[in-house]
Amino acid sequence: MTRRILEELSLVSQVALANSFSDWMSFFHAFSRREPMAFPFVRSYLMSLFQSGNVIGLDPDRSLNWLAKDCMTNLSAGRVCFPSNGSDTNTYMLNRLAGFLVNYLSAFAANRARGRRILSNSLSEWKSLYNTTWVNQLDLAPSTLQRLQALIYYFSIESGLQMTLMGFDLELYELDDDRRAMWWVVERLSERAWLLLKILSDGAESLDAKLIRILGKLAGVAGQLTRRKNKHAGTPPSEFRLREAVFERRIKLLKARQANFDDSTLVSELDLPAPLLDYQAFVSSELVVLTPTDLDATLQDIKDQLLEILFLNRRHNTISILQLQCYLNCLIKSTKNMIQINQTYSSSRPAEMDPGNDEPLSLKTLKISSSSSNSNDNDNGHQRGRIQLDEHPKNQMDCQLIGLGYSDLASKWFII
Repeated sequence: MTRRILEELSLVSQVALANSFSDWMSFFHAFSRREPMAFPFVRSYLMSLFQSGNVIGLDPDRSLNWLAKDCMTNLSAGRVCFPSNGSDTNTYMLNRLAGFLVNYLSAFAANRARGRRILSNSLSEWKSLYNTTWVNQLDLAPSTLQRLQALIYYFSIESGLQMTLMGFDLELYELDDDRRAMWWVVERLSERAWLLLKILSDGAESLDAKLIRILGKLAGVAGQLTRRKNKHAGTPPSEFRLREAVFERRIKLLKARQANFDDSTLVSELDLPAPLLDYQAFVSSELVVLTPTDLDATLQDIKDQLLEILFLNRRHNTISILQLQCYLNCLIKSTKNMIQINQTYSSSRPAEMDPGNDEPLSLKTLKISSSSSNSNDNDNGHQRGRIQLDEHPKNQMDCQLIGLGYSDLASKWFII
């Protein structure tokens, strides 16, 4: 235990070595995914090192306002620079944004259940901060104002995305129907976050944007393979009950009016599809069936991108480089497992998988209902049919260990 404590303290002490907001964000994300979780006093020490009063990272030259400005400049690839000599309203906005950013990062220093609550509670606060940009007369150029609003929207989406992924970490989505629905949510949120990062950087694609888009693609493939697995087990589409009430309950915090951006002027100005999360859109996605060849091409492309990112970032000297490599290895292993699962399905086509015997997919055959009757039988069948390529997948699917006996919980996100 002593060695573990010393290792965790050594790790968190590196937070003072970061020189950009992206470094800190990657570090905190990776720190949250460590299994086993760091001791409570270590997590508290991390936040004390990161922020003490108006000082960030133990550097007196880095204030809370500096953090907000660096976040804007960093995530926009230098396209957005907040005026250095702004008005009182500008200073007020910077102070509020900085406070929100510290609160966002603090979610990843808390235990996972509390961190998830912090993120869910922050959704309405991000929307309130966005509304403030309209109420207060900010001394900003129109393009800078719009990018500031896009940044706020991005963190709202990012908070929802991380909150959803923590649900996989906490094993809240045990049934196949739940996992398919939440993978769809991850896919939609990832795509929106990717678009917002591209808008912020005038089309340039950062490492964060690449990884977010890859995450969404993996979630989409996981949903496709899970549907095929249930079909492979002989479960006809008519037996699936996509319960709208259950779905809406799962995403009610993401869709709450006080947290939702669908009705915002920004979404209209950027011509983004709305609503972002909608039950009918989810059901329609269930009708899209990709062939094994298409899935294999997607997965091979994802694997190539991940390997390229891993190679290009091996020699980067950032505080989160080891955690990034572990995260990439987790995603690479999950991708390889899905390639193997896809090949297994494409090489074995029992009679029930013959297209001639398939019940055609349609909204009618899916029997959309808010009822949960007979769901236990179906759910138990789905659980029995879950494919496991390893004897103990939740342990063996982990990537390389981070330090003494640590692994990355990203290995839990895409277990089919």
